[in-house]
Amino acid sequence: GPTWCVRYGMSEAPDVAALLSRGGWQLVDPQPAHRANPEGFWLPKDEQLGKLRRGSTVRSIFNLLDQADVARDGYAPYAPNGAPQLTTVRERMWSYVERVDGNKLHCILMNRPYSSHTDLVDGARFTLPVDHVIDLSIDPETSLDEMLAHVTPFDAATSPVDRGREPRIPRAQLAVCKRTGVKPHRPAAFLQLLVSKNVSDSSDPVYGVRKSPRQDRGDVGWTIWAGSKGIGETAKKDGFSIIRVQEIAQYNKRVGDYLALPPGWGFVLGKNDYEDIYPLDAD
Repeated sequence: GPTWCVRYGMSEAPDVAALLSRGGWQLVDPQPAHRANPEGFWLPKDEQLGKLRRGSTVRSIFNLLDQADVARDGYAPYAPNGAPQLTTVRERMWSYVERVDGNKLHCILMNRPYSSHTDLVDGARFTLPVDHVIDLSIDPETSLDEMLAHVTPFDAATSPVDRGREPRIPRAQLAVCKRTGVKPHRPAAFLQLLVSKNVSDSSDPVYGVRKSPRQDRGDVGWTIWAGSKGIGETAKKDGFSIIRVQEIAQYNKRVGDYLALPPGWGFVLGKNDYEDIYPLDAD
């Protein structure tokens, strides 16, 4: 679900330390937001909540720790000393109900959070107050038993998180950065990039360059195009679309592995796993 950030300019959110102390996550009570805007912030009725049982799915909001993103937060992912800079974000995620206990639900998380500095992962068991449910499905298409055939549940982590650790990002993105010898600058999933309309999985070659992100327009700095070495020529011939970072796989599945390269880098991808990763000339 959508991820959004609690912004505090150039300083970290005050609850970063609190989240670091307990696994990098915390449940969010949706009731205050619902009371302030009952029409715009819908919550399930008591009648629906009363039908929840083992195997139902519920959606809830988590407060999580994520590495800063210039385009989202206004400050860099790393401090001058190289340590990750963190902020708080909220993610809406789905869980299976394993057991109903009065006004508490014992749940198993279905989603893996996008955030980089939380130890919360899919398969984690946690307890959810019934009034924290923001959406539900009494009889989901995929059953709890089907999930349990592939996942072994475990208690959600609540031990302290090492704030200086490497950010948790997709393995393929981390591998590209390690091969290149750069620190990952993973762009936030719901921010924007430019992609030419002719980019597809069959495109050869595919080009990408990352300039400085623009916070004023939620632009992470990436421009992706295919078929020509010139951005201007491609813009005239095929045109560009503004898409969210998470949507790039709909155009080309391989490109996503390179999006954690920092600003000032580019790549060329071709057939037979060809890649060329290079630093851009200084502006």
